[in-house]
Amino acid sequence: MPFEVLSRHLGEVVVFAAKAHEDNRGYFLESYREDQFRELGLPGIFVQDNHSYSKKGVVRGLHAQWDPPMGRLMKVTRGTAFLVAVDLRLGSPTLGQWVGIEASATNRKQVWAPASFARGFCALTDDVEVQYKCTEFYNAKAQAAIRWNDSTLAIDWPIREPIVAEKDRNAPTLREWLASPDAEHFRYADPALATRSRCEAGPTSAFDQLHSNPRAVIGSIREALLPDRYPAMRAAQTITSKATRRNK
Repeated sequence: MPFEVLSRHLGEVVVFAAKAHEDNRGYFLESYREDQFRELGLPGIFVQDNHSYSKKGVVRGLHAQWDPPMGRLMKVTRGTAFLVAVDLRLGSPTLGQWVGIEASATNRKQVWAPASFARGFCALTDDVEVQYKCTEFYNAKAQAAIRWNDSTLAIDWPIREPIVAEKDRNAPTLREWLASPDAEHFRYADPALATRSRCEAGPTSAFDQLHSNPRAVIGSIREALLPDRYPAMRAAQTITSKATRRNK
């Protein structure tokens, strides 16, 4: 497997790294592979890639999106950054707790956190580039923001002179966020109960069906999109199969 899980935090956050093949020319690695991601319990499908550039000392975050719920997979491709994820799930035993990971282009660490975690980072070196893959498209009307230096969170940011955007500087505290109706969008679901419910109910959602029998679902989608093409293709395959048997 080209990926190694380094640690797991707060029940949902996963830190892993891609294994590189190095020689005197440099290195090559696979930074994403759907099948391997699913084996690690990570999402296999991402619909949007983002790329940010930051000067040393810049702090971005803490941000989350609830509609549609956007999980993010973050990595640093230039320089070094401190990547942070904060648990926003109502009812979670780790609500308000955070994890911070120093990631760099050298250590090649990636940090996955689902939609119910606020994400942010600070640039520890000059010319930092952070890229992240998103499970859903951006929606400006469904954004959550938590103040980066909220004393309740007490995040140990490894910087002395932060450069922060005005909207992030004036973002709500965790206490203010939890008092808002929008906080209800992020609720904790006990993993054991959720797994048992899915097993008892069977594959009902489109995602569950795709996960349990991907070839059947993809075939149905193709046939629905191209109803005139697929019968003809099947007929051609039947004729070819018969001709092959006669020639044996």
